[in-house]
Amino acid sequence: MDVDPSIVVALISLLATIFVAFLGRDKLSKAEAVQLENRLTSIERALEDKLNPIWNAIMTELPKILISPHTPKLDILLKKALNGFSHLSGEEAKTLAKGLDENYSADKKNVDSAKRLVAVLIRSALRAEMGV
Repeated sequence: MDVDPSIVVALISLLATIFVAFLGRDKLSKAEAVQLENRLTSIERALEDKLNPIWNAIMTELPKILISPHTPKLDILLKKALNGFSHLSGEEAKTLAKGLDENYSADKKNVDSAKRLVAVLIRSALRAEMGV
């Protein structure tokens, strides 16, 4: 996997900016604080622009891993989630979250750990995007 140099530069710049801000915390003028905030905002946008396509691709592929003939009701929701969680209603999102919790929880001994990890990632994304 190749790492985009602009991401590395942005991260180094962010860390350096934060480091300088904390070292000279009492010495920042209002103008410098505003400049720092603007710089951090532009770095955040650049990182989001680089990472969002990657995260979207991951979230498109993850549900495919959990589709199984043993969970037909869950599969319907997982297939719907392949196009993004915005295609799920609030009730469907809750049902999907509950199904993931029931079928892939840590107390289930017969669940493959990779599938459990996928379920946790999908569950976390559901919580972040849909609030369930």
